[in-house]
Amino acid sequence: MAFNSEYALEHAAGTWWIIKCAQTPDRYTPPVPVNDSGAEIFRGFIGNKTAEEIAMQLASEYGISVEEALADVNAFVRQLAAQPGFLPRNNEYNSTFNRVE
Repeated sequence: MAFNSEYALEHAAGTWWIIKCAQTPDRYTPPVPVNDSGAEIFRGFIGNKTAEEIAMQLASEYGISVEEALADVNAFVRQLAAQPGFLPRNNEYNSTFNRVE
């Protein structure tokens, strides 16, 4: 599964939305709203960055520690993975998602 072909990140009505593109009527997954930092984290994963690379970018941009940024990235991944039908457990990014503490 590739994020850049199966998911889209769109901004509408003042909110970022992560949209699962490949769906069927019987297996609909609603879009997931995220804030600006969630959108930035998701863009990092679309760009095949690791959680650590995304955390370093967030730390630099927001003036926070890398540890705090990594905790934010990990929390985002846990929240996204908790969405029903959103991230199958057998996807190619399991190594990233399973490393979340």
